[in-house]
Parts: sequence; C-alpha cells; structure tokens
Amino acid sequence: MSSYTEFGFSYSDLAGYLAALVLEDQKTNHFGFNGFPEITVERCPEGFHCYFAFQGRRAGPLVVSTSEAKRKVEQYKQGGAIDAADIRALQPFLVALESQSLSE
Repeated sequence: MSSYTEFGFSYSDLAGYLAALVLEDQKTNHFGFNGFPEITVERCPEGFHCYFAFQGRRAGPLVVSTSEAKRKVEQYKQGGAIDAADIRALQPFLVALESQSLSE
C-alpha cells in the first residue's frame, strides 16, 4: 500500500471511494459486463490518474486533484454522503468498458 503521509490517505483509500461510487452507479444503471471493474490509482503531476479495467480492457484516466482526493477520502471515511456529481464523472469510463465488452 502506498501511503501519502503528507495527505493522510493511501492509494487504496482513494480506490475504495471510487469503488463505492461504482457500486452506487451499479444500483441504477447495471453493468453491461459480468463482474466488477479493477480500480487502479497512479500518482501524476495533476494529482491522481484513476483507471477502471475489466478482463484486459482499460478505461481512463479519471483525473482527481490532490486536494479533491484528500477531501473526498476524508468525507468517505467519516461516513459522508456519496456525491452524485462524482458518480456522473466516472460513468463515461464504465460505459467505455461496457462498449468494449459488447464489441467482442
């Protein structure tokens, strides 16, 4: 686990928040593929690049700034509500995985 002590969270903390968003989206939109996407978080100059993958297909990056990541992870850890705008932000990546799955 890569922990950013200066930020107070790790890659897996941010990936956990993203997974919660994916689960919320799945409740209403249902996936067009059979399974759950792998979530990968990588450090980048802008903050974090977040990728979604399923069976060798990859979509992303969803770019999350460092300050936004810190705020979202803190809110998530404290049991805060999931932001609908965040769900909408990741939907294009899930759609991309679905369309790749359907084109095979």
